[in-house]
Amino acid sequence: MRIGWCDPYGCRRTISRFMPPVIRALAMLVLVLCVCSCGSHRTGSAQETTDQDFGLDPDAVIRIADPCGSISIRGSDSPGLRLRTIKKAGSSEQLKNIGVTIAAQHDDFAIKTTLVRNKKKPFFGSGESVDYELSVPRTVKIQRLEVDDGDVMLEGLESEDVRANIVDGRLTVKNCHGNLRLAIQNGTLEMIYDRPETLKSTIAARMLTGNARLSIAGNTAFHVSAETPGGNITNNLSASVQVNGGPLRKVDFSCGNPPRSEIQLRVMQGNVSIVGAPTGTGTVASIPGG
Repeated sequence: MRIGWCDPYGCRRTISRFMPPVIRALAMLVLVLCVCSCGSHRTGSAQETTDQDFGLDPDAVIRIADPCGSISIRGSDSPGLRLRTIKKAGSSEQLKNIGVTIAAQHDDFAIKTTLVRNKKKPFFGSGESVDYELSVPRTVKIQRLEVDDGDVMLEGLESEDVRANIVDGRLTVKNCHGNLRLAIQNGTLEMIYDRPETLKSTIAARMLTGNARLSIAGNTAFHVSAETPGGNITNNLSASVQVNGGPLRKVDFSCGNPPRSEIQLRVMQGNVSIVGAPTGTGTVASIPGG
């Protein structure tokens, strides 16, 4: 037996049964404490907020790495990039342990978050985190977006390249078009398309463990391919056939008139819900069990 996960750079890491029992138990403890440490960012009592504006080309490249915290990126018709950075910690003193490095050019924008551990404090449970809220030109490229523990919201992007990788958390994608590659190790996925226009897109989402929900308005044009080897699919948009009354593992259907955009969704262990979305509601529904 192997217990595995992927770090935000896509490297597979495993705890093997061939490890000595003491080492294996220690490795499991470290993994659990790491998750608990990052998860504690929601309880920070000290906060520091910074607002900044940057010049940015419409086809610029953006890269963001955030170990603990949330990221919200919204496409806009306004030029340039507007950034709000919210640092959170258990105390004002602990805010000093959070480092945010920004490298800004007109065609390239990068953010890197570093959490410095105080030698006098316990390694686990310090609770520091950083939230980022960005307003960007719709056509920018999100070359790399990495979050270890937190929530990500993408809305209104029309990009040639969007790549998001989340280890633990929730990913919400609303009315984003173009070439999207989304990966979640553990958490929930919400994809919403409630506008009548459907720009040519190829959207591929992969999840290891968790639940996914896809909401599509009736006047959009998509070809949807979804599967979950270890779960069940509920599909309210088209007729689906269950074999011998068992769980529905795979669906493939189209809606709207061609040309259609592609949505490919694969959840290894968890359930998939596909429903109709009222046009222009703008409501993000909760996912059962998420």
